[in-house]
Amino acid sequence: MNLAREIKKDIYWIGVNDRRTHIFENYWPLPKGVAYNSYIIVDEKVVVIDTIERSKMDDYVENIEQLLNGRKSHETRSHRSHQSFIMPLPGRENHR
Repeated sequence: MNLAREIKKDIYWIGVNDRRTHIFENYWPLPKGVAYNSYIIVDEKVVVIDTIERSKMDDYVENIEQLLNGRKSHETRSHRSHQSFIMPLPGRENHR
């Protein structure tokens, strides 16, 4: 499912709209859900700016792979909630 939207040449919005989440961090009500904004810049190097909620990760990674059009990527780094983790793209689990 490709939901990427081109913003400018080689810059895409790859976020998702989450209508199932009705409360943020157990405090703020979200009557209309929440949008997770994420962007990708596809140039000599590929940059992903921010990520999304884990429950939407399969579609998110699929969108990235479609935009990369077969181009290999070693890993995706995410910095959310002051934590850092590395999430290998599918098929790259053992590559570092």
